[in-house]
Parts: sequence; structure tokens; C-alpha cells
Amino acid sequence: IVREYFKFSPVYLSAYKNGVLVGVLPLFLTKSLLFGRGFVSLPGADEAGIIAEDKRVARALADYAFNIAQKIGVDYIELRHNSNVFPDVYSDTSRATFYLKLPSDPGVLWRSIRPDKRNKVRKAMKAGLTFRIIPPSHIPDFLPLFVRIITINRQHLGSPFHGLPYFLYLYNHFPTQFNLFFVEVKDRGAVASAIGLSFNGRLVVPIAGGLPKFFRYAPNDLLYWGILEYACKTGHFLFDFGRSPWHSGPFRFKVRWGAEVIPLYYHRWNLKGNISHIPTRDTLRQSSIMQVISNLWKRCPYPVVKV
Repeated sequence: IVREYFKFSPVYLSAYKNGVLVGVLPLFLTKSLLFGRGFVSLPGADEAGIIAEDKRVARALADYAFNIAQKIGVDYIELRHNSNVFPDVYSDTSRATFYLKLPSDPGVLWRSIRPDKRNKVRKAMKAGLTFRIIPPSHIPDFLPLFVRIITINRQHLGSPFHGLPYFLYLYNHFPTQFNLFFVEVKDRGAVASAIGLSFNGRLVVPIAGGLPKFFRYAPNDLLYWGILEYACKTGHFLFDFGRSPWHSGPFRFKVRWGAEVIPLYYHRWNLKGNISHIPTRDTLRQSSIMQVISNLWKRCPYPVVKV
């Protein structure tokens, strides 16, 4: 997906000891007007980085990546880890991800959830909202609706969103691992949606959201409970909520489900100067010019933000 859709060039590094594989580091050469040329592991992923037998192997892979980056003129390297693999290296620690271990019985999970969260799910149900799972063969037909809902949601937050071609591409590559969910209101249609990606007993929800005018009915709470119940029934043992900035609204929403907070460490090497000169998405988002752009984006009509 990263190579073919985003056109980023891959560089796959591996380490061997006595002919045995002991470490890997997948990298992609990214290009951006805002960030420059970078080696990233992996673009679009919450966590990736190095997988190694020990710290010595991990350091050797990082050093080798650094040498390659210097030779081809890369501006920076970013390795995304869920642990502090390199304590001596600068890391962006502004985000965390969230894991929730799942029982096989959704009733056990329901009883473990905080009362206030269960009350919001009941509130949504009493308001007439229902949870819907799209059959795999029908997912392409419903992806335009998903994109519309999330685009409107992201516009409310002042940020752009991927267009329909990206999600069709993702589905076509992983049709058996791609899940699509909706929350609907009778006679009003879908008001919230999410995609889920399954892999080795783990269900990840990288994107979810609802229409702001229906937030008072708690559609997102019903959406997540429906997905969690589905994950239990289909044999998943771990639910991954995806990353969020520390102490943000999404952060608090995910923690209230009982999820374990996993700090993320985006280790960064700047090959062109001081490390503080490498912008992050969070610092750019907080800049005055990005605030102006964000406010303008919120005011654009839907045909304009539908990218």
C-alpha cells in the first residue's frame, strides 16, 4: 500500500547472525514540502520501527539506516516504536496508543466497562440508534458513505481526510481483513462509521467518527461497543484503538473503555541540523498559519473538502 498507492520508495534492512535472521527494519523514503525527505518506519502506521533480537542488533540496524540516509541526502529518520528503544535519541512522545485485552464472552467485557460508558451505550440505543456490520462482499458499495461521514467529521475538526480511492485500494488488497461498521438512525441513515483491520487475533480501528449534529445521542459509544462485541464473538483477543495525542478528547474517550495506555516513541535523527528544527504534525497543527488554514477548511462546503 505504502509503495504502490503513496509512491514512497521502500528500503528493507535485515540483520543476520550465523545465517539466522535476528532483526528487521522496514523503511520508506518519503517526500513532503513541509517535512522534507525522510526515512520513516512506517508512514501511516502508529507503530513499526525495528524488530530485533537485542539492543545491539537494534542499534546496528539504526546505524546502517543512518549511513544510507547520509549517502542519499535524506533530511531525517523517524522510527515509530511502542517502547523507548533508544533512550539516548530524541523522540516525539506526544502520542499514545491503546490496547484492550478481549475475553471470548462479550458479556464479561460489558460488565468490566465503566458504568458511565455503559450508560452512554444505553442512551444511544434508547434514542433509536442501531449498530450495523457490513457483509464483506458489500463493503465497496458502502465505502462512499463511510468516506462522507468521516470527511464531515474531520472537517468539523479542521483537518482533511483521505478520499475514496485510498480505501478502495486498501480493501482490494486486504478483502478478508477489512471490516466496515456503521451506527444508523431509523429514517435518517448512517450517523457514525469506522473501519477495522484484523490481523492475527488483533482488531485495529485506525479511523472512526460520527456526524457532529448527532453527538448528543452518543453514536460513537454505541459504535465502539458494537465493534468490541463483534471482536469478542469473532475470536479476537486484542483490540487496538489507534493513537491519539496525550490528554486529548479522543485520548480520554479511549481510556474510559478500560484500555491500557501505551506510550509511543517516535525516535528521530535530524541529518541537516538541530533536532528542534524537525517539525512534527502536532507543532505544525498548533502554528498560527495552520490554525488559519484549519479554520478556513471548517467553513468550506462539502464538495470542496471531498478530496
